[in-house]
Amino acid sequence: MLQTEPYARAIFEADDSLSQVEREERLADRMASQAVLCQEHPPRAVIVLDESPLRRRVGGRKVILDQTQHLIRIATDHPSVRLHVVPLSAEEYPPPASTLLIMRLAAAG
Repeated sequence: MLQTEPYARAIFEADDSLSQVEREERLADRMASQAVLCQEHPPRAVIVLDESPLRRRVGGRKVILDQTQHLIRIATDHPSVRLHVVPLSAEEYPPPASTLLIMRLAAAG
């Protein structure tokens, strides 16, 4: 949801188990998922990101610079998004090494 297209492309291209068609499909899905942040009433999101992906050079220097600037824009331009970065110096934190998604849907009507 927070990745630029070049960053996501570099991630998918590193996966030799995917065909080119699968890579393009996953890339399209990943980019489409960002539309949720631009809705008239976007969901509130609290995102906890480990510092290590911010330091890893994915796709080269320009790709990671653009990705970092994109994260800054999301954190500052989207009032419904809170982005937290856990520093490398931190010890384990919940949920350890997993993805956690909690959604609260508005009642219909």
